[in-house]
Amino acid sequence: MTQYRLLALDYDGTLATRGVIAAPTERALHAAKQAGILLVLATGREVEPLIEACPQIELFDLVVAENGGLLYFPARDAIEHLAEPRPAELLQELERVGVFFRRGRVILSTRAEEAAVIQDAIARLKLDLPVTYNKDAAMFLPPGIDKASGLRVGLRRLGVDPGACVGMGDAENDICFVEACGLVVAPANAIADLKAVAGLVMTHENGAGVAEFIYRHLLAGMGPRDSPAAAAPGD
Repeated sequence: MTQYRLLALDYDGTLATRGVIAAPTERALHAAKQAGILLVLATGREVEPLIEACPQIELFDLVVAENGGLLYFPARDAIEHLAEPRPAELLQELERVGVFFRRGRVILSTRAEEAAVIQDAIARLKLDLPVTYNKDAAMFLPPGIDKASGLRVGLRRLGVDPGACVGMGDAENDICFVEACGLVVAPANAIADLKAVAGLVMTHENGAGVAEFIYRHLLAGMGPRDSPAAAAPGD
């Protein structure tokens, strides 16, 4: 396979299942790191809860968090904001109407069924905060902020050309960032729209699909791996 330098991965539904990275998937990530591949995590999650939930966070050279709202560099424990925080008057209005929402440093998110209530509040306040859907979740960020914009900034920080990157995700909000990469890969559980733009679709789901790609494709021809017998899940 063409020599790719970096693997950019969505978290929930791609790398992790129910918020957890399985041990075989973690071993595959270690194998990629040992082969010199840079690892990037691209997620809609807020950064502090992600750090708590993901003990493998230090495996990643970069985290694009809050759906592109900020960058986190685990090696330096440093955060770079890429957008302004959500307006305080919007938070006050949402608390007034009693709608469920979560807030990060930049992102505002809710359940998809609550998105219309938040959109109404945004319209009343004459704000510009487009909605992005991620299966059963809805996220609100300033215009032009998404996983693709965050990844592009992160790649400049790392000095890597987008064409040398592989992007792998499973949901609506992943399509923009994987299409910014030189190769698009989808796990078996990805939505149809993402599979439609993928150069490769794995036979396994979630993290098992990530491990399948790393062993069968990314590291193929790059020399010995941790364990030749560890090829892909189920082999």
